[in-house]
Amino acid sequence: MGMWQSKYKEEYCQQLLDYFNGPLYEDFTITAKNGKSYTTRRVANPLPYFGKFALEIGVTMMTLNRWLEKHGEFIETYEMCKELQKYFVVVNALLGLYNPAFAIFTLKNISGWRDKQEIEHTGKLDIDTLMNTVSKNNKKKSMVDKD
Repeated sequence: MGMWQSKYKEEYCQQLLDYFNGPLYEDFTITAKNGKSYTTRRVANPLPYFGKFALEIGVTMMTLNRWLEKHGEFIETYEMCKELQKYFVVVNALLGLYNPAFAIFTLKNISGWRDKQEIEHTGKLDIDTLMNTVSKNNKKKSMVDKD
């Protein structure tokens, strides 16, 4: 059996940056028969997607993930492209070029944005303390209910 040989090339870093740093949108114009030119519509370009880039260079997402583990320069470029991807969504959403629900859903998935505040409890809570607190609260409530 032959040894697996990586398809990684250093130039993929620049290609990835170029792919993610493309124009956010296009303005389409139409020239009327009388020769006047009108801007008809601004349209968002397709959102850059890591899976699409992988296909364009002839590999899979699994290969890109392996490169993230082995090539420091690729990791740096990948992280920069994640920021460009977020920027792409935010700008096109603010310009009204994306459906708001799509923009919200996408940003939650690619950037970790959330609608609610999540609080992580790191203290210690044992079952006896919890049961005593609940019991005290129930006694107080029953006394108020009797009044």
